[in-house]
Amino acid sequence: MNRPARIHRQIVVPTEHGSWALFGTPLLVGIAAGQDFSLVTLYLLVATTSGFLMRQPLTTCVMALSGRRSREYLRPAVLWTLVFAGIAALHIFGLCLRGFAYLLWLAVPGMIVLVWHLALTARRLERRQMTIEVLGAAFLALCAPAGMWVGLGTADPHGWALYALVTVHGAWAVLYGFLRLHQRAPKNRPAPPRGGVLALAIGGFVLAAGMSAAGWVPALTPVAFAVQPLETLRGRLRPAKGLMPRQIGFQLLFVAILHTVLFGAVWCLV
Repeated sequence: MNRPARIHRQIVVPTEHGSWALFGTPLLVGIAAGQDFSLVTLYLLVATTSGFLMRQPLTTCVMALSGRRSREYLRPAVLWTLVFAGIAALHIFGLCLRGFAYLLWLAVPGMIVLVWHLALTARRLERRQMTIEVLGAAFLALCAPAGMWVGLGTADPHGWALYALVTVHGAWAVLYGFLRLHQRAPKNRPAPPRGGVLALAIGGFVLAAGMSAAGWVPALTPVAFAVQPLETLRGRLRPAKGLMPRQIGFQLLFVAILHTVLFGAVWCLV
């Protein structure tokens, strides 16, 4: 692959497996909860995916302007930012025409988190920031109620119950990822709060069970949230020492896919 093509690929494709999972899980679960896939759902899918992909070229722009990347990255980064922004804007317009303009309010927290991330990037402080990654997961979790509401055609309040569950899962996924990387290289990686990962895993299962008992979510929802406590215990018994970061990433991606499939399936069975 020649250098210009490699530059474009680095700008366009997010390399973190975890970021794909944190984005994909809420969106797919929300669409499953909406129990409908229409043209409007496609608008949402394309708009959110374009917004998600836009983060990479925007970050590259900041890195090029702050001297962390060569200036040859700046022009293609600006180009791809505009491409993704244009695609997102076109499909957001379609959502607005169909009566879903209120979904734009869900993007406001994301803009705040994105600006914070870019500010940290300009100062070379964006890596290993657990707080902003958890907040980023909480923002991406808003795709879940958005997907549900588009499918149902109305802002059903049960969407917030879905949001709470997806947010807990996202926070667990971030902290568990930090835990696994810390197990691999304790001196170079920050550790999550002691006991925090297991507490979130158990808390997610208890929350799912409570919401299920209250009738806010399907009865089998706790099955999807049994994955996190089991994986956390496995991670305690089999530390990631000796594993490469990519291996850890693929393990976490597999857990995310399993959770997403189970969580989406319980909505399809309603």
